Amino acid sequence: GCSSLINLPKILANISSMMILNLNSYFNGCSNFISLLSDLANLFSLKTLDLSGCLILRSFPNKLANLWSLQTFGLNSCKNLISFPNK
Repeated sequence: GCSSLINLPKILANISSMMILNLNSYFNGCSNFISLLSDLANLFSLKTLDLSGCLILRSFPNKLANLWSLQTFGLNSCKNLISFPNK
């Protein structure tokens, strides 16, 4: 699992062809994940983003509202989320 992961490595933002980013803690154990990089807005091909169960996830940068290809988005049980784009 990735239980010690609290932020995504910046290098992931350079993989523009990425279609699925699954950090669902129920499967991967990413329960300590705190925030997303605004650079992830460069993932133009991203179709699925699952952050379900990331219990201490706090922020979701405004730039990520520009993920136009996104079709599936999971935030179940993200009870500490305090910042979310309003677009």
